[in-house]
Amino acid sequence: VRAPGAKNDFLSARQCDHLGPPDFEAMCLPSQDVQLAQIRAAVAGVKARSIFLGTDDVEKARAVATLLESSMEEEGGGGTDGPHVVITPDQHRPFDDLAVFCVADIFIGYCPSSSSAFARRFREGKAPTLWLGAPKSGEKGIRAEL
Repeated sequence: VRAPGAKNDFLSARQCDHLGPPDFEAMCLPSQDVQLAQIRAAVAGVKARSIFLGTDDVEKARAVATLLESSMEEEGGGGTDGPHVVITPDQHRPFDDLAVFCVADIFIGYCPSSSSAFARRFREGKAPTLWLGAPKSGEKGIRAEL
């Protein structure tokens, strides 16, 4: 969808359209609480031993990793027994991130991200893909047609 006079689509990666009417703020700027809750649920669902945070915002990833590790320790699942959090070591090697995204046991993507779009296409039918800030299954809104 392009607004009159707009240079780019607001969400050029349209892989989240099937989830119902988008809540742009939730999908494009998910709160840290939403991110942590979704990551923790995914980790518990697959009993993950490691979590890879691939991003070009390393400082934000470090903050999320710290919060994630401390919240899991509070529940007794962190520390040396819990999942180890790995952050993108080199921002200049995005294809390394993409390779991990494609083969991970579970992938939580970011709707507007091109890397997420490639990973989802590769994983389709092979492994689960979730979306940050997107409605959960069964919470789809009613689609309004023009």
